[in-house]
Amino acid sequence: MRKSAGRANVKRWDGRTRTTSEWDGIRMDSELWFPDGNCLVNLYEMGQSRRGPSFCVNFDILQEARCVNLLNMYQVQKIYFPREPTDYGYDTSRSDFAFELYIPAPADMSKVEAFNWHLTTRNFFAFLFGRPLVGIQLGKTLVELQERLQLFRSEGVNSHAELMMYLDGMGYLNFAHCTDYALAALYYAEYYRIAECWTDAYAHCVGMNDRLYLSLEFSVSLIIESLLHFLIPPV
Repeated sequence: MRKSAGRANVKRWDGRTRTTSEWDGIRMDSELWFPDGNCLVNLYEMGQSRRGPSFCVNFDILQEARCVNLLNMYQVQKIYFPREPTDYGYDTSRSDFAFELYIPAPADMSKVEAFNWHLTTRNFFAFLFGRPLVGIQLGKTLVELQERLQLFRSEGVNSHAELMMYLDGMGYLNFAHCTDYALAALYYAEYYRIAECWTDAYAHCVGMNDRLYLSLEFSVSLIIESLLHFLIPPV
């Protein structure tokens, strides 16, 4: 089936295995569908679609991660269901209620913008639950994820530091012999003016300069702009 323009070329980056693959799991993401989850996440307004939830996660994790803004911005509905009977009575390992969370894209977005919004929402949950990122370009994906962390979480949370820990743990900061990750980190670090990350990424880019142009993350203007921002003091 032919992909629409907004859904074309979505990739999944697995930093631990250094692999990149095509991805089309926005309707139901198996990596974010946990058997013991008690929060169904829908990427639409309540009552506006029949396609069902995209993720099933643990509601307690959202609270522990201080996602107060997320839970205040969007509709959360508590749903009840009977406990499953067993040979020894009723299953008491699960609660008799769960939650449904509805996170639509802003109404004024185009279809392409809305799809990208949903990708970033998906990556927000990937960050919380330690799963790989998906997107069109990794550098832009990191910037948009950082913005979403700041939007969805409480004030006072150091989202920059926590995102860097996540990226390190997932292998995205292992730049050796990986032009995509080095260029993506350069883009992210230049955007947010993170000197240490920028220096490390740029040093690896210099060492791999003969292969940079082969990466989809490559942009000559990006590297020049980065140098100007970091090496030339503002007037």
